[in-house]
Amino acid sequence: MEQLKLFDEELMYRYIETYARNTEAENTIAALPFAKKMHAGQWRKGPEKIPYIVHPLSIACHALALGFCQDELIATILLHDVCEDCRDESGNPIPSEVLPVDDIVKEAVLLLTKPAAEYEGWEETYYRGIAGNRLAHITEVLDRCNNLSTMSASFSGEKMKKYVLASKEYVLPLLEEMEQEYGDDCYAAVFLLRYKMMGLLRTFERLL
Repeated sequence: MEQLKLFDEELMYRYIETYARNTEAENTIAALPFAKKMHAGQWRKGPEKIPYIVHPLSIACHALALGFCQDELIATILLHDVCEDCRDESGNPIPSEVLPVDDIVKEAVLLLTKPAAEYEGWEETYYRGIAGNRLAHITEVLDRCNNLSTMSASFSGEKMKKYVLASKEYVLPLLEEMEQEYGDDCYAAVFLLRYKMMGLLRTFERLL
């Protein structure tokens, strides 16, 4: 039986591109092909050989479906893993300075880039920095929701346990802060994200 394809990267790409051109979203128009180029040849972890670009594309589509349509936000989502996971021809990480977007997006992407070497207390510093930036804040919550939805295909049981604990300790508070800080502008989106994330977390806690 042919395996069900959950996401179609070409369809998602065209959808985001059409949105960006129709709304003259200049950051998104520039970020979309750049992200595709940077993630070319990369794959999501797991046996299914899913192109990595599916990850930022699906988060961007999720954001648009929830009503998060700000140009800078969609561009941040598309680029959020580039500085952390991509390398130039010399093997060096991609610096935020070369991202083809405005400084607002560059700053958010930099906040979302985890340190190359972990140190004691890095998570607290990382998530506090994200909480202070609206673009990074929303992107991180959407990113975690996407990873929780797909991690069963690639994470070991032990890694899933750690991911669930980290989600409860750091990301659920970010979700609550979204509701407090951004109010009615994102109440419906926060409701849906909480509904999905809490359901996933409770399921994993029962199974692991």
